[in-house]
Amino acid sequence: MRIKNKKYFIPAIIVIAGGLAVGTARLLEVPPFEQVGTIDASDICEGLGSSDSRVQALKNVLPEQTEYSFGSLYSEARIDQSDSSYTSRCSVRGEGSVLLYTNAELMRDEPVDSWASSTIADRQADYPGDFDDFAAGKGGVVSSHKAAILLPCVSAGRIPGGEYSISVSVTLNQQSENSVTTAKEALKDLVLSTAEFVHKDARCDLPSRLPESL
Repeated sequence: MRIKNKKYFIPAIIVIAGGLAVGTARLLEVPPFEQVGTIDASDICEGLGSSDSRVQALKNVLPEQTEYSFGSLYSEARIDQSDSSYTSRCSVRGEGSVLLYTNAELMRDEPVDSWASSTIADRQADYPGDFDDFAAGKGGVVSSHKAAILLPCVSAGRIPGGEYSISVSVTLNQQSENSVTTAKEALKDLVLSTAEFVHKDARCDLPSRLPESL
């Protein structure tokens, strides 16, 4: 009987020691148990808006990284109602790479179909059939890698050339392991929040036609 017990004694010690080693590694954050970076509302660049859903949307769509950083670039702001120049950009970086970025640019108004075709052209070839329409502004499109809205902004007569709109987009370069549905909902939340900020920041006089729930 003693001989049989000895057969299991050493493996049992190995199992216990292995469990302790794993637990210690987690506590000390030794790879592969590195700590995932946090995203706080106060860190998010202004260009991504102020909706309550921003933090969770970013967590749902971004890949896990040890740290995240946000950067804003406002190359041109509208000075008055006759100014035809406006751009707003924001980027999210993780471990040296751009994970996600936003872009908003004032442009002469054009039909939604032609705008959508040109806006999604950079992703359509890689992800054919991935885009869905949604109601926001003059029109919105969303995929698991990009979301965009054509936002009404300046009424005809204020700037030479007729009515002006803002093309607002959020593009994902690296995706999390969440589902396509989750990614689409997250990107739609982010582009809606961005559009809400941009409409005010660009001093638009036309109604935004964004959902009232924002």
